[in-house]
Amino acid sequence: MSEPLDAEKLLVLKNNFQGLRVGRLTQLIHTYLSSAETLLQKMEQTFDRRDARALFQLAHSLKSSSANLTALRLSALCRNLEKEARDGKVLEGEKQLRAIRDEFSRVSQALEVVLTELPEDEPWQIDREQGSKLASPYLVGADIAGQELVDGERRPRVMVVDDDSTEREMAKSLLQEGGFDVVLAENGRIALDRFFTDKPAVMLLNLEMPELDGLQVCERLRLLPGGEHLPVIMVTGHDDLPAIEKAYAVEATDFVTKPVVWPVLVQRIRYLLRAAAAFERVNELAISDALTGLPNRRHTLERMQQGLAEARRNKLAFSCTLVDIDYFKRINDTHGHLVGDLSYVNWPVCCV
Repeated sequence: MSEPLDAEKLLVLKNNFQGLRVGRLTQLIHTYLSSAETLLQKMEQTFDRRDARALFQLAHSLKSSSANLTALRLSALCRNLEKEARDGKVLEGEKQLRAIRDEFSRVSQALEVVLTELPEDEPWQIDREQGSKLASPYLVGADIAGQELVDGERRPRVMVVDDDSTEREMAKSLLQEGGFDVVLAENGRIALDRFFTDKPAVMLLNLEMPELDGLQVCERLRLLPGGEHLPVIMVTGHDDLPAIEKAYAVEATDFVTKPVVWPVLVQRIRYLLRAAAAFERVNELAISDALTGLPNRRHTLERMQQGLAEARRNKLAFSCTLVDIDYFKRINDTHGHLVGDLSYVNWPVCCV
């Protein structure tokens, strides 16, 4: 029988947390052990009720979080149970459920050993030379702290939406070290409710969730003011083409599969933020006058049409003011174009 934890991937996990306070990795392991035990208890109760849909969701959650903690055999057992539940074969999952419980006991013991090996106060460090032989070059020595993405005072905010507490804690730890402010939402409904107050710059959205899944959340987000162009990265344990097509069909910006390679994802988020900033700049130039910064003629007419339509619907008065500047050419001829430009920029302020 294979080891409960994959040695190579465990080293990669430690690389991910390299330089962080040891409490981050310890907290993640404790969170996983607690949430996994809760998931197992719910799975056993769900099996007794023969609820295939609920069993599928629970098996999917335990599969993903176990893979993140390098418990690959446990993750594979959960994947098999997930498939049986998806096909409605609940009765055939009893043997697999017992195997999952037994394997989780082995994983728990192995993780307890990992906890005893962690230093108490110092940041976790590993053998770089050994790690470079086993881990991905994207992970070993990767500077995920990076530079400030916007300025020295404000960090871009990432909203992590996931029903799995282990996934949320891992995302929070590694994204904070990557230079981001992180807010967490345990389901899609909470994410939508807090969208206007939290004002995220990017949303990291799990595909498989109860109540509202990631597809439904993304679809509703695109209808909200400010959510039309928000970068949304869909995260899922599925890597099949239909799942990818569904994500892009609801206008997801990007798509990643679990287990997530976090340093690479940090760089992808940075790229999406740069692209979003460029889009905003292009959009601003398209609707505003380059000299004054005021809405240009096309945008002004569009806004006037919208305002007029709203006034008609609500039976309200609608008015506008036209300002014409006479003899403006004299300023340019007398004082030069620089003074003329300054006058042109400042006259709207005087009108207000």
